[in-house]
Amino acid sequence: MRRDKDLRILRKIWRFFWARKDERPLVKTDANGDSVPMNLNELGVCEPPDVKGKRIIIRDCMGLELLLDTFIHEQIHAAAHELLSEEWINATSSDIARNILLYFEVRLRKK
Repeated sequence: MRRDKDLRILRKIWRFFWARKDERPLVKTDANGDSVPMNLNELGVCEPPDVKGKRIIIRDCMGLELLLDTFIHEQIHAAAHELLSEEWINATSSDIARNILLYFEVRLRKK
């Protein structure tokens, strides 16, 4: 796993890490330090906001749209931990990622 920039979300800091597709880093599930290995089929995970040294971990093995979708998805989890359903976050992050790519692709072509 390699560390990247820190992410600030609602005045809290998450450390951002990239994980290879075959890595299973331990992910903290609560402030008590309980942890579980990241599933190989998970594209990203966000540790709860009350965890010391909390992290967002994203796999480095996907295309741009899915990467952007996952990056947005995990930050929504950070911002609205346990307030929103997984289905709502999935749909919203996918729409935002698609809209960003569509907007910037159109803007770049006009230049």
